[in-house]
Amino acid sequence: MRLVLKLSFSILALLGSSLPAWAEVKIGIVDVQRALQATSAGKKAKTALDEEFGKRKKDLDKKEAELRKLGEDFEKKRAAMSESALQQRQSQLQGEFLKFRELVGRNEAEFQTRQREVTGPILDKLQKTIDRITREQGYQLVLEKSAGVVLYSPSLDITDLVVKEFEKTN
Repeated sequence: MRLVLKLSFSILALLGSSLPAWAEVKIGIVDVQRALQATSAGKKAKTALDEEFGKRKKDLDKKEAELRKLGEDFEKKRAAMSESALQQRQSQLQGEFLKFRELVGRNEAEFQTRQREVTGPILDKLQKTIDRITREQGYQLVLEKSAGVVLYSPSLDITDLVVKEFEKTN
């Protein structure tokens, strides 16, 4: 937050000495994630990822429910167990929980890697579309919404224009 404020003050300081010049600066804001999700290519990528990883998620959810039930059963039977049986069963459950956490971590890493592979080319094309719009329409500054833009007038949002132009060229 401090970095955003410092950056904002720096921009204002640079442009503030000449208020009329500041008034002529054409600024645009783009929500790249929203644009990605709104394009037909982005929707297709999301569907493909959902199909590819949906079954894994269901399997992981099922495994999690099974482990939770085992943990609950263990807690119910705990008082009746001998000390050695208790330690053995506890160790076994901990091992299963660790394996599950590792499996979830690997699955999340694979999903993120695959997501970057699938969306990377689309994001590159979106960036080229933004660059072209910036040049053609005379924007001096285009900010990405998720990069710390806290407040802006909706009239500065060019996300819909970016999506429209992206769809024309792809």
